[in-house]
Amino acid sequence: MPVEKVKFKSGGIHCAGDLYIPDGRRSGSRGPAVVMGHGFSFVKEALVEDAGYLQRAGYVVLTIDYRTFGESEGEPRGQLHSTNPKTIGTRSATSKPATRSTLRVSESGEPASAARW
Repeated sequence: MPVEKVKFKSGGIHCAGDLYIPDGRRSGSRGPAVVMGHGFSFVKEALVEDAGYLQRAGYVVLTIDYRTFGESEGEPRGQLHSTNPKTIGTRSATSKPATRSTLRVSESGEPASAARW
């Protein structure tokens, strides 16, 4: 199944994500989506198995590296400065530039149907 590398900004820092799109999903079509972030000492690649399972079940899945982790920018490396979704990147990961047309976004800028993992 296809996986696309994506980049998005969070607090001025470029963050990395992998976008898992189910087979047969048409661009712009409505469907469930999940944004998954890793634990405190991992990177998004640790989520491949879970993301693949959800992708095969029909979900669009965006796995992300938090700021300072993995392929995301930020210093000092490997430091989770906050557990607030606004500052670690989960909120920015669901923004229009990050999700492009794969995730439907409401007029307010929030995902139309997405869950954060």
